[in-house]
Amino acid sequence: MISGLSDGDPPRPDNKYEIVRKPLLIARRAIQHAGEVEAHRDMLEFVRLLVESLRPFDRTEKLTALREALRSDGYELQTELNSDRSLTCRILPSEPEAAPLAPEITALEAELTARGYTEALGHYQLAVKHFAEQDHPSSNSQLRAALESLIVHLAIDHTGYVDNGKANQGGLAIKTLYVRSGKPPAILGQPLPERDGGAMLQGIWDISHSNGSHPGLSDAQEARIRIQLITGLAQFLLRHFLV
Repeated sequence: MISGLSDGDPPRPDNKYEIVRKPLLIARRAIQHAGEVEAHRDMLEFVRLLVESLRPFDRTEKLTALREALRSDGYELQTELNSDRSLTCRILPSEPEAAPLAPEITALEAELTARGYTEALGHYQLAVKHFAEQDHPSSNSQLRAALESLIVHLAIDHTGYVDNGKANQGGLAIKTLYVRSGKPPAILGQPLPERDGGAMLQGIWDISHSNGSHPGLSDAQEARIRIQLITGLAQFLLRHFLV
């Protein structure tokens, strides 16, 4: 009832599973067949409330399964343990496309903010803004700047790379983040082997430098693919270079 999924009628006390199942099924049908934004919001709010109500001994197993399920649907589940052992939960969209939520930052923006990578965050937010305005060349340009800033700062923080104070350091910094001809497995916090993430990093870096900030060189589909690629790569790098 708090999440808005229930119609407000008092629930029958004899079967707690039916109390929950019926409004969830109705909401799912509304989302799948009618694309109802309100039902989608209510479903996400239900999940948030559910997480915050979990008892401590239930959390590990249930949160792991729920977190993976939400990732499949394009969301990141973030939780914070409070001093009284309760949980505070946020559900953030993984991608910058319009999500059926009140104005929210994406999971990537939240992570960039938490890690203090404000320069990369600013470029990324401008890229999303330009994309929404259908200014695709400008979106590409800002995405490239966001990726370069992230690469440089990750290299400084994790590989001993020294900032030379000049512009366009991405080409030098990226060489410290992966090992050419390196083989799996990748070790968290260490430069990526070429065959376990390194080639992907270099490949998307190369892609980001074609069809840039020149009118006529980028269309909506190509710009959307770039946002998806660089958003995914940034999340991958932040997770790998966490320690």
